[in-house]
Amino acid sequence: MDVPADPNMERTAVRMAPTYREIHINDVCEKAIAAQKGMQEVCELLMPKMSLDAISSMTAKWAGNETTLHIAAQKGMQEVCELLMPKMSSGDIKMQDNTNQTALDYAKAKGFESITNAIQSQLLTLAITSGRLDEAKELINQMSEQGLAKTDKEKKTPLHIAVENDYVEIAELLLTKSLKNSVNITDVYNETVLHKATRVNNLKLVELLLAKSSDNQMNQEAIDASTKDGTALHWAARMGNIETIKLLLGAMSQKAINEITRDGTALHVAKRNGYQEITKLISDKMAPTIISNAMDEYGRKASDFDIKNNIELNFLVGEVNSVDDALSEWWGSIIDTDQYYQA
Repeated sequence: MDVPADPNMERTAVRMAPTYREIHINDVCEKAIAAQKGMQEVCELLMPKMSLDAISSMTAKWAGNETTLHIAAQKGMQEVCELLMPKMSSGDIKMQDNTNQTALDYAKAKGFESITNAIQSQLLTLAITSGRLDEAKELINQMSEQGLAKTDKEKKTPLHIAVENDYVEIAELLLTKSLKNSVNITDVYNETVLHKATRVNNLKLVELLLAKSSDNQMNQEAIDASTKDGTALHWAARMGNIETIKLLLGAMSQKAINEITRDGTALHVAKRNGYQEITKLISDKMAPTIISNAMDEYGRKASDFDIKNNIELNFLVGEVNSVDDALSEWWGSIIDTDQYYQA
């Protein structure tokens, strides 16, 4: 079946999206691109409905061995480039046409700086997440400061991605090459690179990010940033790294140390995990009223976990026969269990 003739590609896309087979959806995208009309709107409407195989077919070579990305890059269509690239492999993005030009080559030649940054940033992300570190270093050294600070749909910079993948050397290079203060960018979840460093439990990364000698320094707001899961201190308390805890307690404001989230304070987290030395370190820095009164989302105070830890200790020394029964009794005594299981 031929695609219905319609000069308004966007209207065609809306009508076809729920009913037509994928091959027709793909054809509409290609016709819109060829006509250079309604290209962004059509891609936005139809690409989410297409399988990865169908998306890949849009990168198949056209006459002259151009891909769809080649065309979008040549025409300055940044939004279309950014719609296409997350569905493409590194090889697809770097594909050459009959003149041995890539989409990146065309963007550079045309002076489309934003498209150049977008393509390089996507290639860098793919290199980091695939562990191709030599390629990542080469890209970092080629890219502009603006390109290195570019964020993806989750508002992550390449530095976020390097840190969450635990690559110290790449993170260090990015800190020296990126825009000043790009280290302070938070992602869509309000996580900073410091959150991610504590989550991967890498002391070297934490030291690197908090270094006062760096030109790309973290500001106090980024150091103190909190999500629904807490501050970097909450994460360090989960991971049990004493040296990280010491660094954070020295860098964070009093307000951030006292931060209360759904899991309570960082002291709640440390006590729940039985980290006695970390519990003492945090207690020495936390406001006494917060220690005494702060509760997690189930109404538990940090001191309630002292009872839990004593039950587990007594079980180990043989003073409690069933740790599960004892813990269930403790749990039921401090929270509404019906409310907990409905949550």
